[in-house]
Amino acid sequence: MRARILLPFIIIGLYVLVTQAQNGPLGLGERAVDVAIAVLEGERHSYPDDQVAFTVEPGEGGAQIAGRLASKGLIRNTLLFRLLVQRYGVERDLRAGRYSLPASTNIKDLIAVLTKGQQQLVTVTVPEGLRIEEVAQLFERQGIGDTQAFLRLALQSAPNVEDGNTSTASTGMEGYLFPDTYLVPKEFSAADFLGLMEDNFEELVTSAMRQQATDAGLTLHQVVTLASIVEREAAHPEEQPLIASVYLNRLREDWKLDADPTVQYSLVRQGSPAPAGGYWKKELTIDDLAVNSPYNTYAHPGLPPGPIDSPGLSSIRSVLQPAQSNYFYFVAKQDGTHAFASSFDEHLQNIARYQK
Repeated sequence: MRARILLPFIIIGLYVLVTQAQNGPLGLGERAVDVAIAVLEGERHSYPDDQVAFTVEPGEGGAQIAGRLASKGLIRNTLLFRLLVQRYGVERDLRAGRYSLPASTNIKDLIAVLTKGQQQLVTVTVPEGLRIEEVAQLFERQGIGDTQAFLRLALQSAPNVEDGNTSTASTGMEGYLFPDTYLVPKEFSAADFLGLMEDNFEELVTSAMRQQATDAGLTLHQVVTLASIVEREAAHPEEQPLIASVYLNRLREDWKLDADPTVQYSLVRQGSPAPAGGYWKKELTIDDLAVNSPYNTYAHPGLPPGPIDSPGLSSIRSVLQPAQSNYFYFVAKQDGTHAFASSFDEHLQNIARYQK
């Protein structure tokens, strides 16, 4: 209790000691600083050994970082963090990136993790549009974790979305492993990375975006599911809102979506190894279009049971803010863009013109 009463005075004293130590010899000043830090560290709460997702944005200074560390519960004293950063002369060395920080880390080790060269970190970029199996393989190629361990955990877990948003026919974390660039310790486990990606989804898909979904009469799960189809269809991001409008128009008219990526997804059972041609078969046959799967939107009307890949933020936004169009069809051109049509006759003309 006495330490808590003295806490403000200890912080003020530490500030004076650090300032004086930088301006000249202080004798016992360094030892006094360490004692003050030890007292303040003793004031920290004890946390379970879990991981907390944290992002340092490019250009952020010690004060900004300290404030957000405190809001995440990783430190109690922002002033102490700033003073130690100043003392070690590392404010310009705090490294931008996405971290998964142990909640029980003491403040000195925390600074070491966020400082260049203090820990062996690996940059892992997860592109948009990958299915769970591809994400698992990517991690193993980066030397982080094991494909099968990650895959088992991802398929057994469930996304943290509202009740009623998910379908019993959809499996695991498909669609919710947020594509991004992550900066993580090399010894990261499958569980660590899975939690970090899910936390990133929760942070970047904001409450305002969730409200947009509700206003549009869609659940978050439906938005992510449609966005995953848009992600695979749109080779050019600027076409995403138009492609989203086509599918939304078809849904409103109770038409089948007839989306090739859902057939591609259906051809390989979730959790199975990739066939020789890869997970996304390029040339679909008539037999492929008749594959027996709830994900086959040529065979079943409406949305599939769940996402078919992990869509990026722009694909999700395209579903929430689609283009206003009367298009119901599109066909790919040779350059990867699409020709859009309002009628089936016009669509047939586009097919004849662009798919020779």
